[in-house]
Amino acid sequence: MKLGVVVVSIGVFVCGWAYYDQEAAVIVGNDNSREYSFGLARDEQMRQSNKGLPVPRIALCISGGGLRAMIGGLGFMQALDDLALLDCIYCICALSGSTWGVSSWLESRMSVAAYATYLKRQLQKGLLTDIVSENMVRELTKKVVSGQSISLDDIWGVLLAQKILVNLDKKHLTDITISNYRSGLIDGKVPLPIYTCVTPLVASAEGLRYEWVEWTPCAVRSSYLQTAIPLWSLGRHFQHGVSVDHLPVLSLSCAQGIWGSAMSGDIQDLLRDLQVTFTSEERTIVDIMHTIMHNTILDEMSQVRPLPASLPNWNYDFCDFPYCNQKALTFIDGAFLCNVPVVPALDPTRHIDIIIVVDLSLASDAALTLSYLERYAREHDFLFPVIDTSLLTKSCSVHKPAAGHQGPTLIYFPLIALTNYADGWDPQVATFTDTFNLTYTPEQFDLMYGIMYASCMNNKDVLESFIH
Repeated sequence: MKLGVVVVSIGVFVCGWAYYDQEAAVIVGNDNSREYSFGLARDEQMRQSNKGLPVPRIALCISGGGLRAMIGGLGFMQALDDLALLDCIYCICALSGSTWGVSSWLESRMSVAAYATYLKRQLQKGLLTDIVSENMVRELTKKVVSGQSISLDDIWGVLLAQKILVNLDKKHLTDITISNYRSGLIDGKVPLPIYTCVTPLVASAEGLRYEWVEWTPCAVRSSYLQTAIPLWSLGRHFQHGVSVDHLPVLSLSCAQGIWGSAMSGDIQDLLRDLQVTFTSEERTIVDIMHTIMHNTILDEMSQVRPLPASLPNWNYDFCDFPYCNQKALTFIDGAFLCNVPVVPALDPTRHIDIIIVVDLSLASDAALTLSYLERYAREHDFLFPVIDTSLLTKSCSVHKPAAGHQGPTLIYFPLIALTNYADGWDPQVATFTDTFNLTYTPEQFDLMYGIMYASCMNNKDVLESFIH
């Protein structure tokens, strides 16, 4: 076992070092110039896809909801692709389960339909079967050797990634990094992925509060912290606005665990129940997990989800920026604040004209969700449409800016039964659509995937009228 750890330790330093010689600097303010070149290339790509005609900038925002959100979001994306509209999407904002689908699809370099076919095969046994213990050992060892903190999100991310990632380059799973497909985005051939999570911060007058953090191939940004850093540098330690070490780029599996960490609250029980099928090495890993948790004093947040991810704070000791005295930041699932990731689409530097919301929440109070987003926009002087709550129960509703005002148009797709789909099958009452379900049979996959495909297709005239 000791020899194995040594070999793994050496291995983690052979890869993931593409940016080793680069010093990372904190990006101050709302500077989003790193996206500018992508924006020009994507605008041109969208124009070519629309027969040379200009296309409005469209943000596709897909909610969280575990595998339900991952599968349903991909179903909606395939419908867009079949309608030749996916090539007209500027960016895809994802949260929790939908981040798994978007990031894994991009990493696969497949069509949406081809990746979905792969995923359907993978999920019929469940996420917590056929565990490759070497992947988990490598990820934990890399963190230990690099002096980084370990959370259950690291383990959860490996469990996810070993089932949902297509490893075309035959790399070790944990060597697929969050910057892997950055070069493929430069030419604007695919929409810009914007992954979201939140960080809980203590404000003196307000108690615990959450603030949005977005991850793009260009940068990790927080408007509250008023700063950003290059994506590849997340995980490094910073001081006075520059990185002070040369740690490897975070694995994509680690990121997927953080983005969709609402599931990790139940991982102990799930793993404990499955230990009867584990090898002795896998049982050892689970025992280590329980020991880590047992010896940790859990705060209010970690009582909801044990050991949330903690990464170095890039604002540390940097002028008078928010939280400059705090060495680390906690990152948790964005669903703890709002299950619909519209906030990145409101950023005025992105010039978004149309926001398509695919809300795959169960028992969602759409009016409450959209009222939060409306309030957030107002507090930050962002433009937001007028929401007609009487329309929110429809399979598709359109919400425009007030008369005489500018701003994006919001097109809202909820997760509801459709009269022309599967005899009115209702995903809101089906037991397998539960957020914490980790297994989908092929039939269940087809139902969840198909209902959002049908929802998009049923309203193609609405979408096409705004895009073309």
